[in-house]
Amino acid sequence: MLSHAELVDLVIRQSELIDQLQATVVQQQGLIGQLEARVRALETERDRNDPTKKMPGLKPAATPRRRKAGPRTSREHGFSRVRGCRPSGSSMRSRCARTVRPG
Repeated sequence: MLSHAELVDLVIRQSELIDQLQATVVQQQGLIGQLEARVRALETERDRNDPTKKMPGLKPAATPRRRKAGPRTSREHGFSRVRGCRPSGSSMRSRCARTVRPG
């Protein structure tokens, strides 16, 4: 069994330990607050650069196609569609087939 003086000494040491632990908790809570703010900032930056978070109708600009080097080659004549041939149901094939231009 502990004497009265030993019990008082034990209570004082435990009180000092509790004070130190509470100071540590306060420091850790401050650090947690800073880290949470940093995480929110990083998430905001990530979401701003994330194409899936933007408006659904906006598409990135297409890159222009590059032309082959050298002069352009011309096509042979006679490969275009016949003008004046409008679709009119099932008779379109027969009418368009009769009006083929001489090539």
